[in-house]
Amino acid sequence: MTREEFTSMVRNERPRLVRMACRMLGSESEAEDVAQSALLKLWTMKGDIHGIGTIEAYATIVVRNLCLDQMRSRSVRNATTLDEVLPQTSEDPGPEERLEHIDSLDHVGRILAKLPTAQQSIMKMRHVEGMEIGEIAEIMDMTEANVRVVLSRGRQRVREMFLKIQN
Repeated sequence: MTREEFTSMVRNERPRLVRMACRMLGSESEAEDVAQSALLKLWTMKGDIHGIGTIEAYATIVVRNLCLDQMRSRSVRNATTLDEVLPQTSEDPGPEERLEHIDSLDHVGRILAKLPTAQQSIMKMRHVEGMEIGEIAEIMDMTEANVRVVLSRGRQRVREMFLKIQN
């Protein structure tokens, strides 16, 4: 791949890759970084790129994988404060209730970390990032039905493991 071919591909594909990363990560600055890393990776392997079907499809896969890595490295609670996760009541929860809730969140975080990567990513996109099923399906290159199945199995697994811990 020549420098001109690569420049042309970057000019055409970079905005799409940034949008995709932004949908996955929820942050434009992180999306820019991921897209830049993906394009750098493609440039460094420019000699081997002729064996790949379409560079655009490969770039999409690289961005998706980098986003999943980024999401994996984030904290499970995703920087939420205690006030955001505690149920809102008319009176302040007592210290025991607060500790129980924190302990439960900690357990759920550890359970999520034990799930397979795809299940973990899909559950975080849906429940932490608040993404729609269609968006997740597009990002993960799956059908909406597959995303629903993965979510259902993930929720079931979290529920089973959480109940086991509670007993």
